Amino acid sequence: MLSVILSCVSAREARAAEDGKPEKMPEAIKTADDFERWATYYYLDPKPEMTVEAIAFIAKEGAIGEHSAAMMGFLAEVFRQNKGKLQEWTQKLDALEGKASILVWTTLWLSDTAEAKEILKKALAGAGGEEEKMLLGALMGQAPPEAATMEIGEPAVIDMLWGTFFATGDKKYVLRIAGVLPWGGQKEDLEKAAIAAAAKWSLVSNAVRHDLVMKICKEEIQRQPGELSAALKAIVEEAARTPRDGQPAPAKP
Repeated sequence: MLSVILSCVSAREARAAEDGKPEKMPEAIKTADDFERWATYYYLDPKPEMTVEAIAFIAKEGAIGEHSAAMMGFLAEVFRQNKGKLQEWTQKLDALEGKASILVWTTLWLSDTAEAKEILKKALAGAGGEEEKMLLGALMGQAPPEAATMEIGEPAVIDMLWGTFFATGDKKYVLRIAGVLPWGGQKEDLEKAAIAAAAKWSLVSNAVRHDLVMKICKEEIQRQPGELSAALKAIVEEAARTPRDGQPAPAKP
């Protein structure tokens, strides 16, 4: 799931101000904690000028593979919001190799902007290795999925949706995640049940850390049909019992 990089803020920083934002946002990306605060609360305090150093940091730390879905969802939206900056950013990241370069290429593809397509076209023309050519060719040979409508067929898609939410603060991504909660009752379909469980865990976790997520869940209790409404009520209640350091509060006698 969203794991350390994009969802598990430290106990110190999770004691947020009333607006749900950490008391101090980073001015540079020098530590994992800096990256967490920059990305997780980006929608509250967007700083796109830190994107290059953020990508360079996670590449240096080797933190890309485990969290690639969430990062791609997040960075694709940041790229989309900053169309005129992509050429400059990718030139600065040109020295990246391996998983890091794959992250950048895939994120460009997901952003689906004219500038991104042109950058990928040039990258394909200048690709030296067969693996690079195959990957870039495969990306350019198909349309990217849209986060707002893509099928939720595995937990990684939930990660991607959270990443997109962190970049936008748009409740439609929270609603998409919440929409799979009723799958938890489908015991004959273990795959869907697992996706529902992942969605529930992530909603509770992020409702604890983000006032906006808690607000959305509370509002939707009244708007959604019975089964989903009940699931959201349970999430709100569990999140309310969980302090922001992530440790469950003692149950009331």
